[in-house]
Amino acid sequence: MEKLNFTKEQKQILDMQILYPQKGVCYIGGSLKEKLTSSPIIFMTAIKYALEDSLIFHIQITKDNTPYLAKTEIELSEWKNKEEPSEEQVQKWMGETRPFYNAPLYELHYWTDGEYIIFYLKTHHIILDGYSFTLILKKYKRYCRELISDKYPARQVDDSYISLMKKVDINNDKENKWIYDMLLPGMPEQWKVRKTELGKIESKIVKLTIEKSVWEKIATFIKQRHLTFEIIAFGALSIYLSRITGADRVCIGRSMFNRTKKDINMVGIKVNQMPVFIDIDEENSFAKHCKIIAGRLFEMMRFSSASITEYLKKKGISDNCYYITVSYRNSKLLPLSETNMQIREITSGYQEIPLRIYLNEKNEKIEIEVQYQTEVYKNIDIQTIFGRLLHIVEQGIDGVAIGHCTLCSSYDYKMWDKINKGYNKKINTRLLINEIYNQNNKDALAVIYDDLMGKREKMSYQELWDKADNIAYWLYNHDVHAGEIVGVQMRISELVPAVFLGIWQVGAAFLPISIDESSERVERLTGQCSRIITQKDALNAVNYSRKNGKLPIIQPEMTAYCMYTSGSTGVPKLVMISHASLAWRVHWMTSNYGNSGTVLQKAAYTFDVSMWEFFLPLCQGELLYLLPDIYRANPEKIVRVIQNGEISTIHFVPAMLNMFLSYIEEKKIVLPEIKHVYSSGEALLSSSVQKFYRCFRNAKLHNLYGPTECTIDVTYYDCTGEETIIPIGKPLPGTIVEIIDDKGEKVPVGIEGNLVIGGILVGQGYYGNIGGAYYTDFETGVRKYNTGDRAVLGYDGLIYYCGRSDRQCKINGMRIDLDQIEDCILHIPEVIRAAVVKVENQIIGIYMSQMPIGEIKQKIAEKLPRYSVPIDCIWIDNIPLTKNGKTDYHYLRQYIIRLNRKKKIKKPKNQEEKIIVSHIKQVMNKDVSIDENLFLAGLDSLQLMELILKLENDGYFYTAEEFYNYGTVEKIVSERENKIQWLYKENNSRVVIAFPYAAGTSNAYRELAYELGKYGIDFGVTRSDQLLDVEGQYENIILLGYCTGTVLALEAYEKIENKGSVSGIVLCAALPPDRLLKRMSSPWKKINDKGLGILIEYLHREHVEISDAVIKKFRKDSDAYIEYFRTFHNIKTDKVLFIFGEKDILTYNCKKKWERWTNYICASFKIIIFQGEYHFFLNSKKKEMAELIKDILIKER
Repeated sequence: MEKLNFTKEQKQILDMQILYPQKGVCYIGGSLKEKLTSSPIIFMTAIKYALEDSLIFHIQITKDNTPYLAKTEIELSEWKNKEEPSEEQVQKWMGETRPFYNAPLYELHYWTDGEYIIFYLKTHHIILDGYSFTLILKKYKRYCRELISDKYPARQVDDSYISLMKKVDINNDKENKWIYDMLLPGMPEQWKVRKTELGKIESKIVKLTIEKSVWEKIATFIKQRHLTFEIIAFGALSIYLSRITGADRVCIGRSMFNRTKKDINMVGIKVNQMPVFIDIDEENSFAKHCKIIAGRLFEMMRFSSASITEYLKKKGISDNCYYITVSYRNSKLLPLSETNMQIREITSGYQEIPLRIYLNEKNEKIEIEVQYQTEVYKNIDIQTIFGRLLHIVEQGIDGVAIGHCTLCSSYDYKMWDKINKGYNKKINTRLLINEIYNQNNKDALAVIYDDLMGKREKMSYQELWDKADNIAYWLYNHDVHAGEIVGVQMRISELVPAVFLGIWQVGAAFLPISIDESSERVERLTGQCSRIITQKDALNAVNYSRKNGKLPIIQPEMTAYCMYTSGSTGVPKLVMISHASLAWRVHWMTSNYGNSGTVLQKAAYTFDVSMWEFFLPLCQGELLYLLPDIYRANPEKIVRVIQNGEISTIHFVPAMLNMFLSYIEEKKIVLPEIKHVYSSGEALLSSSVQKFYRCFRNAKLHNLYGPTECTIDVTYYDCTGEETIIPIGKPLPGTIVEIIDDKGEKVPVGIEGNLVIGGILVGQGYYGNIGGAYYTDFETGVRKYNTGDRAVLGYDGLIYYCGRSDRQCKINGMRIDLDQIEDCILHIPEVIRAAVVKVENQIIGIYMSQMPIGEIKQKIAEKLPRYSVPIDCIWIDNIPLTKNGKTDYHYLRQYIIRLNRKKKIKKPKNQEEKIIVSHIKQVMNKDVSIDENLFLAGLDSLQLMELILKLENDGYFYTAEEFYNYGTVEKIVSERENKIQWLYKENNSRVVIAFPYAAGTSNAYRELAYELGKYGIDFGVTRSDQLLDVEGQYENIILLGYCTGTVLALEAYEKIENKGSVSGIVLCAALPPDRLLKRMSSPWKKINDKGLGILIEYLHREHVEISDAVIKKFRKDSDAYIEYFRTFHNIKTDKVLFIFGEKDILTYNCKKKWERWTNYICASFKIIIFQGEYHFFLNSKKKEMAELIKDILIKER
C-alpha cells in the first residue's frame, strides 16, 4: 500500500466530508446517453479504459484519513430497470452516501435497451473536479472510435495527479499567508447574507435567462470597457451585498480553474474556492468599480492554489469567509454534446454553500444556473435577486454612481404602499378615562378579584369610579399635580385599576413598579416620581372624604403612563405614552375584534401588555377579572379561573402559551368560554399555533408585535393554523411600518432590514430625552421610532420578525440588553474584563477577576432587575478576541456549550429523584445530573412551572422556592425532609405545622391548608423535629400529626424552647402501643411487600400507586413510630385534641383505647370521632378540622 498526501484542494473536500458524513454533498457526477452504433460491450470497454487509465480512480482512504493507491479493477454494474431510470431515481441515487474509507471513491453504472446506452458516473469530489469529466469524456470518445474500427486503443496511464500527491509539502504556507496578510485585514464581521443550520443543506437548481435587449446592452458595455461577464457579475453582486448588509467590504467566493498549460490535461481535483474581498466606494461609477474588481481577480490568479480555509483554521478562525460563490465556466471547460450523444450534469441535491451561481458561456451567450439551499432560499427569492442584480447593472451602465443605485423597483414601492394603506384610517379617539366614566350601567360589575384565600372582591362601575375619585382627591391633597409621575408599587388587587384611574384624574401619569424590586433599585427607578403609592396608601386613599379643590381636564397629549424598558444597568430608560396613543390602541381592538367579553388580566403590570388588559373591558362596559400574581405561570389555576369567571379574552407570552396548551391538551380540557387569545412578547412558533387550533375550535389566535416605546402593539396577524412561519403581520390603523437599510432607505421586498414604526402609536419619548431611537421624519413630519429589530416584508405582503440588530434579546417576553448587563458587571471595581452571552435561552456572565463567584453574583443582583440577572457567572482566565480585536462572543458561546457537554451525569439514587429527572427530561428535552444546577442547565421559569405541575400529577408537591433555593435535584430531595414546605404563607401571627403519615407527602394537607388560609392561618409541612424556622416568628403555633406523624409532632414539641407559643397539639388517626406489652414491634414486619401494598391501598379506600420506594418508606416511618415508645416520655402541655375515624381499623375501639396516650402525655384532652370515616379523613373532613383548629387558636388569643 503506497501512502500519499492530500493536496490543498483535497483537504478542503475532506473537511466537508467530515462535516457532512451522512450527506451526499461531496459527490459530483453526470450521465452520458449515446445511440448504439455497435455492440454495447465496445462502449462499456471504452468507459472502463477511460477511467482505468487515470490512477486517481484507484485512490482509497484509510480510517485515519490517509490516502493510498490501491490496485483495483474499475467496477461497472448494470442499472437493472426495464425502463430508462427516471430523473427522480437518478437524483436519489446521486444523493445517497457510499463507503468513504477503504473503498472505491466512485460508482459507475450503465443502462441499455439495445438502442441506447446510458452511463451514470458518481465520484467523490476528493478525486475529481468538473473539468476532469470533460477530459475523461474526450478519452472515452477516442477509445470508442478506435474499438469500433477494430483498433486496439493506444492507452496511456495518467499518474500526473498521483505524482502531485507524492510531492505535497504539508508545511508550505507561503501562498496561504499572502492571502491572509494581503486580503483578510478589515474583513467584515458579518459576511453572510443568510445561513442555514448545520446539516440542513438540501438544494435545488434553477436556470435563469437574460432578456435579449438587456443582454445586448450588457454585451456592448463589456466590449467597450474590455471586461468579462464574470467581472460584471462580481460588480453587481458586491453592490447588492453591500446594500443589504450595510458593509463597505464584502466577500464573495470564486471558483478558480487553477490549471496551467502544464496540467491542463491532468485528471483530478484542481478547482479551488477563493474569497474575493471587494471594497465599496460609493462615489465610484459602476465601470470603475468593475475595473478595480478585474485587477483584484487578476492579482489572485498568481495564488489560485492557496487554501484560505486551511490557513484560517490554523489561525483559530472557523467561520466561512463567504456564503455566495460565483463559478465562471467558458465553453472550453464544458463537455459538449454531439449529434448522437447527450451529456447531463447530475447534482447530489446537497450543497454546503447557501448560494452558488454558475455562469456558463456557450456560443457567445451566457447561461445562468443558480444552486440554492432550500432551507435558506425559495425560488421566488432567486428570481427576485436575479432581477435586482440586473437592475443594478442597468443603472450602472447608465452612469449611476454605485452609491446611488437603488434596489427597489416599482413592484417594491407598490408593496410598501399596500401594507401601509391603513395609515389614514380613522377610529374612535375618545380618551379612556371619559369612556370608562360614561358607561351607562353604573351598577354592572366592573372588576372581580379572587384573593389567595378564596375571598372574592367585587366592584361595580359606580364603585370603581367612586374609589378612583377618592384616590384622586387624596393625591391632590398630598401635593400631586398634573404632569407629574406617580409610582405604583402594589400587589395585584381590585384597587389597582382604581388607583390608575385616580392618578389620571389628577392629571398625572402612573409608573408601575414591581413589588419584588429591592429598595435600592426602587429608589433609583422612582427618582422621577412625585409620590409612590403602596398597598397601604391605596387602602387609605379609597376611603378619603375631603374633596376640596378642582381637578384638571385631561388632554390627549398628556402622559397616561410610563414604563421602563431594557434598563439592565443603573440608568434604565423610561418610556412615556400619551392618553391619545393609549386610547387609539385600545379602541382599535374594539373596532377590529368587537366586544371583548370578560378579560383575564394576568400579565405583570410592569409589562405593557397589561395596559390593554386593564382598560379594554372597562371601556366596553365588560368585566375585568384580575388574576393573583403567583398564578400567572400556573396553567391549572388559569384553567380554573377561565371556567369560574367565564373568561372570553386572554393574553399569553408565546412560551407560556405553549405550556398552557400542552397542559389542556394533555388533560383533555375544553374551554368553550374562550373567544380570543392574544400572543406577544417574543416570536410565536407555528407548532404552538397548530396546537392552539387542536385545543380550540371556536376561538381565534392573534399574534401581536410592538416595542414598549410604541404603545404596546403596532402590528397584528390573525393566525390560521396553516402557517409554517408566523408573521407579525401588518400595521394597525394610524401606523406606518418601514424596513430600512443603514442609509435610511427602504429595502426591497424579501430583504431584511431595520424595522421602523411611525404614527400615532409612537410614544412621547424617553423621560429626559435620552437615546436617539425616536425621531421626526422631516419630509413627512411623521414621528418615528427605530425599534432595533430586524424584519422583512414578505412576498405575501406581511411583515416577518427576524431578530435584533443589536445585542438585545427576549426571554419569556422581557427584553434584555446583553451589552448593558456587561456594562453593569464591568462597573464592579474588582472585575478586569467581562462578557455576557445567551446560551440555550439563558444569560451567562463571564468575567476575569479574583472575586469569588458568589460575591460577583450578589453585586450584580443588587443592580439588575431579577429577569436580567445572569443565571450563572463563569470565571475565565482570558476572554478571547476576534481578529479585529473585539470580544469573540461566538467562541464564548461554544466554550460554555462544551463545558455543559463535558459534565458527567450523576444518576438518581432513589425513586423520587428518578421521577423528577424523568420529568425534567420531558420539559427540557435533555438529560441532567442530579448534582447539576437546573437553572445553569437551562431550566427557565415557565419550564419550572410545567415541571411542578407534572410532579403534582405524580403526587410530589414542590414549590418554586425549593427549586430556586437548592438548585439541584439531589439537594431538593434531601433538604426538603429537613425544611418546612409552606403550603400557605402570608406571614400571619398564627401557624399550623403538620407532620405527614408513613410515606406521606405534603399533598395530604393541601386542601386543609387552603381552608385554614381563609382564616389567615399559615400552614407548613415538615418531617423534621427542628422548628427553628417558626420559633420566635409566630405568636401561636399548633402542631398537627397524622398517624405515624404524631410522634414527630410530639418530638418537635419536646424540642421547642418557648413552649408557651404552642397553642395546642392535634393528633389524628393514631394510638400508641399498650405499655403492658413487654415486646413492642412493628406489626408490618410480618407482612410481605405485596401484602403491605394491598393494605395501604385498602386504608386509602381508593386505588393508589404503591411503588417499592413507598413500601420502603412506609416501613421506615412505622419502625420510627414504634421506636419512639420504647423510651419513657412524660409530655406536659395545655391542650391536646385527638381526632379519629369511626371505622378506622388501625384505631379500632378508639373510645376506650385513646387513654393509652395518658401514659405519655399529661394535658387537657379533647376527643373527636368522625362518624362513618375510615383512616384517611383529611380531605373529606377538611372544613370540620379547619373549624376545630381555628377555635383552638382563637381561644388562645
